Amino acid sequence: IEYLEHVYEYASKNNIKYILHAGDLIEGSYDDFGRCKSEYSTVDSQVNHVLKDYCYEKSIKNLILLANHDVYSIYHYGIDIAPLLTERKDFEILGYRSSYLKVNDKYISLKHEISRLKNSLKDYITLIDFVGHSHQYRCYYNKTNTRIKVPTLSDMKGNYIVNKGFLVCSISSK
Repeated sequence: IEYLEHVYEYASKNNIKYILHAGDLIEGSYDDFGRCKSEYSTVDSQVNHVLKDYCYEKSIKNLILLANHDVYSIYHYGIDIAPLLTERKDFEILGYRSSYLKVNDKYISLKHEISRLKNSLKDYITLIDFVGHSHQYRCYYNKTNTRIKVPTLSDMKGNYIVNKGFLVCSISSK
């Protein structure tokens, strides 16, 4: 949440209207809550934490893709967090694993790619792909699109290679 406060401060100062979230909004029950603080050791407590403590600015809309950590609550407990999150009017839940947004006459995608669960749509239909899951910033260009692996806003425990931060992207009609 403290990292998110920096994002919101930057967004507010720079008139940013949309925040795109590329997955893993909650830790879910991944690893039997082993990476969670004790007060967040249930799906309900994690969702309530997001609803209560996730930053809010009425002029900013959050476009949120849910991913593997978010879906663990379905697999383990039969709880789909997507409808619960719609309590926040500034949240638009785009679905699980991948979503496509039309901007003017082009598409951008949010994806959360895990090697064993690759998305099947071809990237050539998109102008930009924002890809979560790796926690490592990388940017790739080819003749038809840009693929950006987004960094994380979390503290990862263990031996993970992590780039913490956020990206700012501007898309114009030109």
